[in-house]
Amino acid sequence: MSIIKLNSAKIKYTHETQLPILWTVCRKEHLTKMFKQFDRDGNGYITLMEASGILQRDPFKFPPSKVLTLLKQFDKDGNGKLDIEEFAGFYAEAKAMFVAVHSFIH
Repeated sequence: MSIIKLNSAKIKYTHETQLPILWTVCRKEHLTKMFKQFDRDGNGYITLMEASGILQRDPFKFPPSKVLTLLKQFDKDGNGKLDIEEFAGFYAEAKAMFVAVHSFIH
């Protein structure tokens, strides 16, 4: 049996096949924390302006045209804001693009 510490909780697991599930829980927890940080008014949404600000600062520094493309792609319901599921896709794609560009440069 192994133990993994997730924040203040200790989680016991007995088989390595459970590790992907634990990894998903950790990533979701991190994403939720980030979402709450950017959701300044706590209404459960990140406005497109707030999301744009995320990608135009370090480490991303995406140009406005790329930010707009990503926002349109992930604002699935077209309401002008991202809920947590839309934000998850938006942020994952932004990180993937960032890594791809910086891997190619170096």
